[in-house]
Amino acid sequence: VTCFNELEVMIHPEGIIPVLTFLKDHTNAQFNNMIDLTAVDVPTRQNRFE
Repeated sequence: VTCFNELEVMIHPEGIIPVLTFLKDHTNAQFNNMIDLTAVDVPTRQNRFE
């Protein structure tokens, strides 16, 4: 949880679909909508996206 009580989750690229599916479908989560999805591109890194 960050400022303004927002949930922030950092996910490895291969985990995006499983995590989003969990947040949508699991009885302990059941998120109804996602407000924002973003990434950071650092071209000088071997693994560019953060």
